[in-house]
Amino acid sequence: MLEVALPGSTEQVVRGANILARFPGAIGEALVLIGAHYDGVGDDTDGTRFPGASDNATGVAVVLEVARILARVGRPDGLQLAFVFFDAEELGARGSRSLARMLARSAPVRPGCLVQVINVDTVARLRDAVWVEGGPGADPLLAALDRAGRALDIPLQLGPVASDNRAFAAAGFPAVGIATGGDRSHLPSDVPGVVEPEALLTAARLLLGALWMLTDQT
Repeated sequence: MLEVALPGSTEQVVRGANILARFPGAIGEALVLIGAHYDGVGDDTDGTRFPGASDNATGVAVVLEVARILARVGRPDGLQLAFVFFDAEELGARGSRSLARMLARSAPVRPGCLVQVINVDTVARLRDAVWVEGGPGADPLLAALDRAGRALDIPLQLGPVASDNRAFAAAGFPAVGIATGGDRSHLPSDVPGVVEPEALLTAARLLLGALWMLTDQT
């Protein structure tokens, strides 16, 4: 649970909550957090709606589908998996910053830290390549994504993914963000009809493949 003070002539404090689910795993195994933010920019006071289908219902859909598949087929050996849906990303990534601080307090970050993060944000339109951003220490995650992309014939390119992955990177955790982009983010026209199903499928396949590739490196 987190509280956020909203700027304005009258200060408002709103409460938000991250949602976390964890697959059972053995103590000492690498823990991979797979996340996406579920908040949107909100509706205007004049009644204008901002549905947020691309940003970021798409990321939430991909993470839920990956969790559903893994619940059926089992997790990769040697990995603990947790699925997290962040609140308040649109308010300065407050939700992911809160969780990153909590994890850093409970298990001090050090070289070779076992907690790694993959964040999915805005996978609404399939372009020439999936964008990938890696923070410090994220080479194993980047290598796993690269190997999965090559195996699945999914082109990748380094590009900015300004989302919750940066909050974890700033806290010292190896973190990557993946995105394909979308044309309607933060607009009233960001409705489900603008989302390309192929973009969702591609992101889910890449994420699943990377988890198994990551197993080979742990």
